[in-house]
Amino acid sequence: NGFNASAGGCTVGASQTSATASARDAGSRVPAPEITVTRHGSRATVRYRFTRRAATRTLLLSVSASGQPDVATARRRPVRRRDGVVSLRLPPASAGPYVVSASAFSQRGARSRVIRATLP
Repeated sequence: NGFNASAGGCTVGASQTSATASARDAGSRVPAPEITVTRHGSRATVRYRFTRRAATRTLLLSVSASGQPDVATARRRPVRRRDGVVSLRLPPASAGPYVVSASAFSQRGARSRVIRATLP
């Protein structure tokens, strides 16, 4: 039970390769939100919009201190319309700037690409 420098590389079976390709395809079909962000005191207001709703069920938003992704707040919100507004508390003990991230999920868990915006 040790390291073997002559061991072959890791491989995955055809079923795993197929599952990974299916997940990528499903994620590309979930539309990413468009976002605009404004600051109101200790809160960030995020306006989101989808150009098409498609299979989008949930919106995940987070705001973190720039350069400190572990200092963050996040919120999950059901998507009922193509546009809306969500308010997030800014991370405590951080003066900014902040990075707001948004992504959407389908009912089956496929994820859109992550959209980011900077908040001074």
